[in-house]
Amino acid sequence: MSTFFNKFFTGASSSTANADLGSMESLCTAINHLSSGKEEAVGERAAEIVRQNKDLFEKKCTDVEAFLLHCSPLVGSAAMVAAIKGMFDASAAKNNETGQERAVELLHHYVDENNFVGEHLKLVPEIIFPLLRNIGTYCLEKKNKPDIGQKIITKALESMYPRNGSGPKVLTSAHSVLFTCALKTKDYASVEPFIDVQIDEIANENGVHESTNEEQSAMFNIGRVKVSKNQTSPANNAPSQPFLNPKFVLDYLYNGACILIELKRFDDALFLLETLVAIPAFTIQEQHIDGYKKFVLLSLLLNGKVIENTDKVSGTRNLKGKTSEYKTLAEVRFSRSSNTHTKVDELVQNARDKLRKDGNLELAKLVVLEMKKKTIISLTKMFTSIKLSEIQGLAFLKNRAQVIELIDMLVTENRIAVNFDGDMVFWSEVTPVPTKENIETKIRTVDYLNQLLQERNKDMKSGAGRQRPSVLFNDDEGLSMPPVE
Repeated sequence: MSTFFNKFFTGASSSTANADLGSMESLCTAINHLSSGKEEAVGERAAEIVRQNKDLFEKKCTDVEAFLLHCSPLVGSAAMVAAIKGMFDASAAKNNETGQERAVELLHHYVDENNFVGEHLKLVPEIIFPLLRNIGTYCLEKKNKPDIGQKIITKALESMYPRNGSGPKVLTSAHSVLFTCALKTKDYASVEPFIDVQIDEIANENGVHESTNEEQSAMFNIGRVKVSKNQTSPANNAPSQPFLNPKFVLDYLYNGACILIELKRFDDALFLLETLVAIPAFTIQEQHIDGYKKFVLLSLLLNGKVIENTDKVSGTRNLKGKTSEYKTLAEVRFSRSSNTHTKVDELVQNARDKLRKDGNLELAKLVVLEMKKKTIISLTKMFTSIKLSEIQGLAFLKNRAQVIELIDMLVTENRIAVNFDGDMVFWSEVTPVPTKENIETKIRTVDYLNQLLQERNKDMKSGAGRQRPSVLFNDDEGLSMPPVE
C-alpha cells in the first residue's frame, strides 16, 4: 500500500517521505474502511476524522489530488471537500491562482458528477459552506466566470437540500454568493427554487466544536447542534456563537428579492424586503438602505401606497433621512381623483438620475404605468358602461390611443373584462382566480396550523401546557394567604 501511495503522493521530500505519506495514507485508509461499519454512522465517523485532521490537507495540499483519486466518495465526501478546501485556502494564502483554479476545477467535477453524498456534507458545515462561498466569490471576482460559481453552488446545495424533498428549507451563507452570481449571469430560473420566502432553519456553520472538559464531552447530536446530556442551566455555559454571520442573512433577503423582481414575483419580493428592513441593527447597513428603496417602489406598485408599521420596521426614520427622493415617493397615496399617476411620473422624472444610479429606474417606470392602470380599474368600479372620451378625462390621460392601450394591457393581464360598442365601453373587474401554487400554499398553512393546534391540545390534556397557579392555597388561612409557618 505504501509503495502504491508513493507513486501518487509527491508532496514530501525523499528524506521524510515515509513519515509524511504515512499520515496521508492512514487518513485515506481509515476513511475508506468506514464502509464496513453501520451505514447511518459512517457520515458522522468520517466527519469526526476530518475534524481531527483538517490541518493536514493544507500542509499536504500537493497530495490532495491523489487523495481524491483514492478516497471513496460514498464514505469520504466530507474528507474530499475538506481536501479541496485545503488546496484552495493554501493556494489563496500564497496568491497561487493556479492552485485555486485547480481546486475550482476539482470541486466542479465532483459536484457535477453527483459524486458527493449530500447528507455527509451537511455534517461538516464549517467546511462545505466557507468552501462554496469562497470558490463562488473567486469565480465571480477573479475568474470572472460567475456561471461556474453558480453551477457549483447550485449542484452542492441541491445534493444537501433536494428541492423536491420534504425536508426543511435552510438558509446558508452559500445562498448569498449564489444569488450574487445569478444577478451577474442573469440566469434567474436556475436559482429560483433556492429562494424560499418561508425559511425553516438557519444553518449552524460553526460546526461541532470539541469539548474542553470531560463533563462537556458527554454530548449527543440532535441535528446541527450538540447538546450536553449533563447540561442543567444555560447560565453555566459560555455564550454560544451565532449560527451564521447576519450579513449573509441580509444578502439572502436583498439579493433574493432582486431576483424575484426580475422574475415578476413582486408579492414575494416585497415580503423579503419588508423582512429585510425590519431586521434591527446598531448601524444601518447598505442592504437596509438599498432594500428600503425597492420596498417603497414595490409597495407603490402593489398597494398604491407604502404601508409602514413603525413598531415592526426598525430604523425607518433613519432610512428616510438617507433616501430623500424615496421619502417623497413613500408619501404618495393612490387616488384617481387626485391624478396620482401624473404626480408619480413627475417625481420619477425629477429623480431619474438617482433612480438610474440605484438600478431602480425600470421599476419606477412600472410604478407609473401601474398607477395609470389602477386609475382605469377604479373607473370599472364606478361605471359598468362609459364612453372612451369620458375615460380619457376621468383618468387624466393624454389621448384616446393611450386609453385603448391601457385597456388592452388590463384585458391581457385578465384584470378586466371589456366589450366595445362603437365609442361605448362595457366592462367589469375580473376577480382573480387563485393559482395552483396559491391553493397548495394555503392548504399547507392550514395543515400546519392544525398540527400546532393538535400539539397544543395534547399538551393541555397531559398537563404540560398548564401554567402553575399564581396563588397559594392554605387549608387554615384560605385563598391567597401567606403560608403558615
